[in-house]
Amino acid sequence: MVASDRALRRRAPHHWAAILLVLIPFHCHGFVASSLPLSRLGQQLSLSRIHQFHNRQSCLYSFQMSSEVKDEDKITESLERKADDAENMMSKLMQSVRKQGEELLNKTPPFKIEDTSLLYYDIFLIVNLALSISFWVTHRMDISFLPAALSEGSLMSLLWIGAGLINGAFLFSAKDGHYDASDERGGPKAAMLLGFSTFLHAINLRLIVAFIMACLQHRSVGSIPEEGIMPLEIGFGLLLMSVFRFVHSSMVPRI
Repeated sequence: MVASDRALRRRAPHHWAAILLVLIPFHCHGFVASSLPLSRLGQQLSLSRIHQFHNRQSCLYSFQMSSEVKDEDKITESLERKADDAENMMSKLMQSVRKQGEELLNKTPPFKIEDTSLLYYDIFLIVNLALSISFWVTHRMDISFLPAALSEGSLMSLLWIGAGLINGAFLFSAKDGHYDASDERGGPKAAMLLGFSTFLHAINLRLIVAFIMACLQHRSVGSIPEEGIMPLEIGFGLLLMSVFRFVHSSMVPRI
């Protein structure tokens, strides 16, 4: 009996091991079975969070798109306003230019020579100025340069006539600067300004002619005797013609 009890005790651990081997799979199966609902719940929670995140992203994207559309609308409205303003400014500018052109055409004096005695005085003064500058100042009493000075004075007289026709410097109204005799803006001062502007236009024409001739002859401006007296002719000519027109206007009687 003692021997049999000992044998049973020796065999007992093996029986417990067998029992454990049998029970462990059932326990693990139960644990897995019990854990399946929890995993499904976690998946559902993760899916709901993903849907919430996508919804938030879509809301943000729609908000950004709406803000961008609003910004684009504002930009297009501002561009349209600027375009309208530019068109209005251009139309106003064109209208002002047309009005000024019409006023200028209406104010332009006729191309006439009414006061021939005034024209003869002007030609005499211009030719005498060129000869005097060449003989007394530039070439120091050398008569060999007088033909060149006479040519320069004649050319300047022709240009003075052209500028005078444009400005109406040979009309009877030139003595008052193309104003009425009763107008305060007229008189000797206006006549002096008219003579000054007319000779200034003649100087511009003379410079253009000198530049063209220099280009055609392949030389520099002022290298010939005729053009050597131009600097003094310009300065003294402006002074001479302005003073002469002032004196002429103050001496001519008004009817």
